[in-house]
Amino acid sequence: MELLSPEVGKLVIALVIGAVIGLERDSSNLAQQARDDQKNNKPRSIAGVRTFALIAVLGAITGLMMEGFLALGILVTIAVFGMIIIFYLLQSLHSHDLGMTTELAMLYAFIFGFLVSAEILPVQLLLALSIVIIFILSRKEEIHRLTLGMKREEINAFTSYALIALVILPFLPNRGFALADISGLESLLANYGINTGTFFHTELINPFKLWLIVSLITGIDVASYVLGKKIGPDRGQIISSLVGGLVSSTAATQALAQESKKTRSTEPLILGAILANFMSFFPIFLLIGSINGAYLVRITPTLLTLLGSFLLLAFWFGLRTSKHKNKTQGELKPDEIFSLRPAINFALLFLGVRILTQAALVLVGEGGFVLASGLAAVTGINAATINVAELAGSSISMQIAAAAFVLINAVNLTAKSLYSFLQGSREFALKFSISMGIVILLSSASLLII
Repeated sequence: MELLSPEVGKLVIALVIGAVIGLERDSSNLAQQARDDQKNNKPRSIAGVRTFALIAVLGAITGLMMEGFLALGILVTIAVFGMIIIFYLLQSLHSHDLGMTTELAMLYAFIFGFLVSAEILPVQLLLALSIVIIFILSRKEEIHRLTLGMKREEINAFTSYALIALVILPFLPNRGFALADISGLESLLANYGINTGTFFHTELINPFKLWLIVSLITGIDVASYVLGKKIGPDRGQIISSLVGGLVSSTAATQALAQESKKTRSTEPLILGAILANFMSFFPIFLLIGSINGAYLVRITPTLLTLLGSFLLLAFWFGLRTSKHKNKTQGELKPDEIFSLRPAINFALLFLGVRILTQAALVLVGEGGFVLASGLAAVTGINAATINVAELAGSSISMQIAAAAFVLINAVNLTAKSLYSFLQGSREFALKFSISMGIVILLSSASLLII
C-alpha cells in the first residue's frame, strides 16, 4: 500500500503553495497594520497563512471533483469567487482602501490549487509561478517607488522593447531559408537553362536569428539605461556590455557604437565594447574544448594573447574614463533609450554580408579552406571556429587550423570595426579600430610560438 497516494500528494502541494502565499500576506498585512495604527486608521482584517492554505486546498479539492462531479465543482468555484468578491467589498467599505492585492492573491491560491490537482500545467511550472507571485507581492514598496519615479516616455520605451523582444521575436520561425524554399523558382530558372547549383540550397536567412540581433542591440541600450539610473551611466554600460558579450559581441559593439552618437565621451563606450569582445572568448574555450581538446591546447597561447590584449586595452580606456568623467553628457533622455531604425539597418547590413559571404564560400569551396573560414567569420566566429575545430588534426593540419583561428578572429574584429564606422561616431570608430588592430597584430604574432 502506498504511503502517499497521488491525490494526497496534490493536496499537500496545494497546501504548501497556499501557506507560503499566506505567509507573505501575513507579513505584509502586519506591517501595514502597524502603519495604520500610527496614523490612527481603522484596523484591517488580516487574511494569512491559514486562510490562504485553506483556499488553495479547496481549489485542489475542486479540481479533483471536476472529473466525476463537474456540477458540484463548478458550484464550489462560483461560491469561492463570490466569497472573495464579498470579502473585498466589506474590506473596502471598512478601511476605505480600494486596493485588491490580497483578494487577487486569494484567487491565485485557489487557481493554483485547482491546477495542481487537475494536472493542467506541470507542477514545476506552478511552483515557479508561485515564487514569481510571492516575489511581486513582497516588493510592494520597491515597485511603488519605481513606478512613481518613471516617466511616461520611459514606459513607452519599455513597452516598445517588450513588443520587439517578447511579442514579435517568439513567433518568428527559427529555421533557415534558402532560395530553394521559394516555390517554383528552381523549375523556372531551369526552364531558362540556369543551373541553380549549391548556392540555391544554401541557408541565407533565419528570421528568428535576424530579429534576435535587433532585440539584442536594443536590449543592451535598455539595460544600459536602467543600470545607468541605478549605478551610473558609465558602470551601467560596462555591466550590460559584459553580459551582452556572452550573447553576441557583435550586437553589443554595435549598440555601443550607436550610443557614441549621443555622447561627447567615447572612452566608456569603447571600454564596454572591448569588454564585450573579451567576454565573447570564454564560450570559445568551452566550444573548442568539447570538440577537440588537442586543438584547444595548440591554440591556447593565441587565446591567452587575445584575452591579455583585451585586458590591457580595457585597463587603458578604464584609466582614461576615470580621468574624463566630466566630459560625459549625462543621463539619456527617455526618448533616446534605444533607436529601432539603426538596429534594423544593422540587421539588414548583417543579412547582406551573410548572403555575400555564403555565395563566396560556395564559389571558393574546399580548396581555399582558410580563406573560406575567414569569409564565414564576417558575421560571427562561433560557426567558423567549430568547423575548424572539428577538422583540426584530421582533414587539416594543426598548424593550418591554428592559422585559420587567427584569421577568423582577425576578420571578425575587422568587420566589427567597419560596422562601427557605419553605425557610430567617427571618434568611436577610429579608437575602436586602432584597438582591434592592436589585438589582431598581437594574436598574429602568437603564431610564432605555436
